[in-house]
Amino acid sequence: MNRRKAREQAVCLVYERAFHPELATEQFYEEALADREIPEDTFLHELFFTACERQEETDALIGELANAWDVRRISKVSLAVLRVAICEMRYLPEQSYAVAINEAVELAKKFGDEKSGAFVNGILGAAARRFPEEATER
Repeated sequence: MNRRKAREQAVCLVYERAFHPELATEQFYEEALADREIPEDTFLHELFFTACERQEETDALIGELANAWDVRRISKVSLAVLRVAICEMRYLPEQSYAVAINEAVELAKKFGDEKSGAFVNGILGAAARRFPEEATER
């Protein structure tokens, strides 16, 4: 699976995970892969589990960057895209911020409404400015 597909699958899984809090993360992941017949992929695994493990921390950052918007007011789709993209930017530093942001904006446009792409771009741009040393070390 290429990285673009892995990002898309990670966003879908993070989105769907929010509706199944009763399942352990590992159980949810294994069942979702089996149901969708998705092959195991290291990058997908890292993105999904990092987004789940860092959700509280990531949501706090999203709230700050969204000018104190309550994270609960952000659409579930945009929130899933932001969680995955911020985790990729901050904790999986294999790609540049530009790649992570561009991919996230495209996913927000694909799955969200007409304003989702701009909203996601604004939040992720602010995240890149907040952590510039990470962006320049790649």
